[in-house]
Amino acid sequence: MLENKLTSSVCNLKIPLTLSKNEKWKSFPIFEGMTAGLLEISCHVLALAKDHSQHDQHNHDEEEILFLLSGSANLIHPDSNDLVKNGNMDLKEGQFVYYPAHFSHTLKTTSDIPANCLTLKWKTNSKNKNSGLNFAYFSIPDNKDNQKNNKFFIKPVFEGSTLYFYRNFIAICQ
Repeated sequence: MLENKLTSSVCNLKIPLTLSKNEKWKSFPIFEGMTAGLLEISCHVLALAKDHSQHDQHNHDEEEILFLLSGSANLIHPDSNDLVKNGNMDLKEGQFVYYPAHFSHTLKTTSDIPANCLTLKWKTNSKNKNSGLNFAYFSIPDNKDNQKNNKFFIKPVFEGSTLYFYRNFIAICQ
């Protein structure tokens, strides 16, 4: 269990993150620690070279959200469902997925530029054994009209429960 209690912070990312000629992947940690309601929470950005994976298929105790910030990737899921054809799914910039705890997964970059992914993982000491949300796929809504008119907006993307959260709310604010 982590002992680092998190405080508020801001992290500026200059996307796309690049790799040196010989690097296949590189992780850029943003934070790792605990909060009043979470035993563990971590966030990092990954730059991943074309045709490479950071690791083999794996699963973990944490729930995870993976946002594709730039590039494109193929998600590989042996625990496929109706959303994932033959255990594979293409993910493009502006799309993201939710992995429930213990869900096998990996990804492989398909774009010529390195895929940049922001990953957020968390877990609690919840005794709940059922996740209200299975593997899920989302696209960030188009907001070009709001950007052009310089308008602030909030666009809900998901609301519901997961294994570790009674209520999750994901929204795009700009």
